[in-house]
Amino acid sequence: MVGAGFYWREVRNVNSYDKLTLDQLREELVVVTSALAASHEDLGGRLSHYHRDYLVAYAHSASSSVAGKNREAQYQYLEDGAQIIQERAKINSLVLCRDLLIFMVTSRLPGNVPFPTISQEDADGLAVV
Repeated sequence: MVGAGFYWREVRNVNSYDKLTLDQLREELVVVTSALAASHEDLGGRLSHYHRDYLVAYAHSASSSVAGKNREAQYQYLEDGAQIIQERAKINSLVLCRDLLIFMVTSRLPGNVPFPTISQEDADGLAVV
């Protein structure tokens, strides 16, 4: 499913991010975001097919118990379930890359603080979340 009419170059190794210029970081952010969007679309398609096929297998199971029907359907679509787990891991990895790129771009811009403000200070200057 991935890549149907969509192309992106391979995402760089995060170890190279500190050697990139600001423009290269921005370009990489676009690449990572494109890959992330495509992976989300792919995951949606995989989940849709998995649930449809799983329910069909469940309904046609010869088992008389719910647990037996579930086991049979899970076993029948074991490979599809594994691919979904791998796609979710890929998405998690891309999210981490995206977040690192955003941090690096933001930290290189003059006058910007790379950390979002998540708390306020009380009268004594202590953080209040």
